[in-house]
Amino acid sequence: MIAVLMTLNVATAINAPDTNSLIPEDPYGIVEFQVGNLQGDLQLLFLKGVDKVAEEITNSDTSNFLKSHLLQEKVYVGVLNVSETEIQEPGVFILTPMSEEDFEEFKTLLGEDLTQKDNTYGIVGQSQTVFKFIDSHLLITNSESVIAKFLEETPSLSDSMLLNDIAPHFLENNFLNFWINFEKVLESLDMPEIEAAKYAEILKMLSMSAQQTSEGFKFQSRILTNESKVEALGLNLNTTIKTPSLYKYMPNQNPILYFETSNMISDWDSVKPEGFEEEFEKDTGMNFGEEILPILKNEFAFLLQNNGQLAPAGTLLVKVDPMEDLDDLAEETLNKFVDKIWEQITKDAPEGSMQNANKIHVDEEEVSITIEKSQESMLGGKMHIFKIQVAPRESKNPYAVVFPDGKFEL
Repeated sequence: MIAVLMTLNVATAINAPDTNSLIPEDPYGIVEFQVGNLQGDLQLLFLKGVDKVAEEITNSDTSNFLKSHLLQEKVYVGVLNVSETEIQEPGVFILTPMSEEDFEEFKTLLGEDLTQKDNTYGIVGQSQTVFKFIDSHLLITNSESVIAKFLEETPSLSDSMLLNDIAPHFLENNFLNFWINFEKVLESLDMPEIEAAKYAEILKMLSMSAQQTSEGFKFQSRILTNESKVEALGLNLNTTIKTPSLYKYMPNQNPILYFETSNMISDWDSVKPEGFEEEFEKDTGMNFGEEILPILKNEFAFLLQNNGQLAPAGTLLVKVDPMEDLDDLAEETLNKFVDKIWEQITKDAPEGSMQNANKIHVDEEEVSITIEKSQESMLGGKMHIFKIQVAPRESKNPYAVVFPDGKFEL
């Protein structure tokens, strides 16, 4: 692969205008890739993805050309509204700086796959793919309406106050920048008439930047809010309502995801799915409003960890204030949950698999499965643990040839 990339040598100097000056001012969002800032296997994985997509629509020479180009130039992927009516119609585009010489080589490599109408090009058999050379940039899109949008004399993304607010906060040497214009997206959606929808209108823009380092990855995000909407809802986002604290009690090995919040019940009535509480009581025998919601009044945390097994380990932690007389309710509710889960597991267990009241062992043809329920002391209380072990069965003859059922039959 390296030799191929070097022989193509897509390195013609590009004297191109700022890419943001070509993009219309109000896209739904943009993803910027800088593949050259990726390292090692992650870069190779990305380029293999390019291979797979490119070779489905064209030939391998063109795919290699695009991979070589991606290592040197940024790629912008975005979504625009191309409709002239109130009903919005999204159009997707890919934009990257490219010299005129490289664009001519790109067309040559396409060979007989290339189609042309005026100065707009296409690919044989790919009616949804059109491209054009605009101001030292290659524009690829699924709609000629997108090309028309780019050619209009309208304000560009460089003039966007929103983008100018978030761009300085992107990480240096990043391989990915992502941002979405929530105001524009909400215009295109039929929002439900519920209280929770008003909170969505608070958001103006969300951005994220990612950088690969010698130690792993670094991420940075930024959220811009609509101050008038915030004020209308009587919110003060400049005040810290709660400082995270439950992380101090969580294990710290190999975390994948951590989430902590507080007072989850404050807006429950406005966001709860219709009929949820009735279905919950039918399935569990518990009253959600009386037995679950009061426990979620304080801090609530969830941790996902890589434990070296087939599935990650999950830890759920809820803080219950004994001063509010909720500790007894929490313990009673937890015990009901544990009993219900174990009841369902044992109900579906094969006959003869119960080794004792808290352990099930099943020997299948290829694997053995053990499920065990136990308790451990933690933070002055009892932690309920469900341990699930799945292990391959030991072969009587490890050198035996195995033929899958139904295969190689004469």
